[in-house]
Amino acid sequence: NILIKDQDTLEYIAMVGEFIRNEGVPIPSLLDTKDGKKQVRCGDFWWELSEFVPGDHFRGTENELREVARGVALVHSAFAKLPQGETARSIKVWRSEDLLSLLDILPTIGGGENSALITESKSFLIEQVALVDKNRDSFKHHGSQLVHNDFHPHNTIFIAEQLQAVLDL
Repeated sequence: NILIKDQDTLEYIAMVGEFIRNEGVPIPSLLDTKDGKKQVRCGDFWWELSEFVPGDHFRGTENELREVARGVALVHSAFAKLPQGETARSIKVWRSEDLLSLLDILPTIGGGENSALITESKSFLIEQVALVDKNRDSFKHHGSQLVHNDFHPHNTIFIAEQLQAVLDL
């Protein structure tokens, strides 16, 4: 995750990943570095290397869509079981500025349909961010839990339309 620049947060994500893997969520295991660590620093960033998961990214079939829905439910169900206290802390509370800056950056990365969709939807997304900001205080009384905020076709791997892995926690 390009927004994570500290080892503690990456270690926390690794712990969450191990927890949800033990809850049956198909996510790749992290590989150890040559020094036996799960993270390595390179410049200002911390990196992890995960095992290779063979298969194809989401291609849009109805069966794959069902599998993604099942996978999303499984991920969020596992997140809801995270122990409270020290091990269940917030990784990052997204601020409006974060999303708005991503809306400027994302269309320049990769091009194609996703870039066009972001560009076409930008004003709608900005309106939704403003709506959440306006009503943020009214959400405080609801419980909270981690969510996978980056579920998209390239963060799923399939073999024969069966979900093999959820990527990029």
